[in-house]
Amino acid sequence: MRMLRSLLILAIALTTPAGADPLDAAIREIDPDLSPDQYAVKRVDLDDDGREDALVLTKARSGATKGEGCTLLILRSEKDAFSKVGAVRKAHPPVYIRKTEHHGWNDLLVRMRGDNATPGFAVVAHDGDGYKLAPGKEAVETTPADHVLFEDPTPSDGHENHRAP
Repeated sequence: MRMLRSLLILAIALTTPAGADPLDAAIREIDPDLSPDQYAVKRVDLDDDGREDALVLTKARSGATKGEGCTLLILRSEKDAFSKVGAVRKAHPPVYIRKTEHHGWNDLLVRMRGDNATPGFAVVAHDGDGYKLAPGKEAVETTPADHVLFEDPTPSDGHENHRAP
C-alpha cells in the first residue's frame, strides 16, 4: 500500500508542470472532471507533522462522488505533493476537526445525509491506513472543543442542490 502511494505521488510530481500547485494536481488526478468552482478547500495539519494537509469538499457530482452528492476528500501533504488518505461520500457541511486522535491523526466530524446514510454527525477516524467512518457508531454531537472547518452553507449558495455543469 505504501509503495503504491509513493508511486502515485511520484507520478503526480513528474507530470505536474513547474510552478503548478501540487494540491490542484492531486485533485485533478483524483477526479479530472472537478473544476475549482466545484469544490472548497481547507488546509490544516491533521497529523502534527508541521505540514498543512488538505480537506476538499466537493460541491458537484463527479467521478469522485460516484453520483452520491458531496464527497469530502482528505489529502496528506508530502513535501511537494499530496496523497489521498480518505474520502467520505454523502458528507455535508459543517465539517469539524476534533481534538481526539487515532493513529496520530485528528478525528473529523462530518454531517451525513442522503440515500441510506444515517442522518446526523459521524466521526471520521484514521485507522492506520487512512480515514474511515467509525463503523457502527451512533450519530454524535459536537462539543465546544470541536473546530469548524467548513461552515453550514446558507440556502442561497446553492450547495444543497448542486449539479456539475
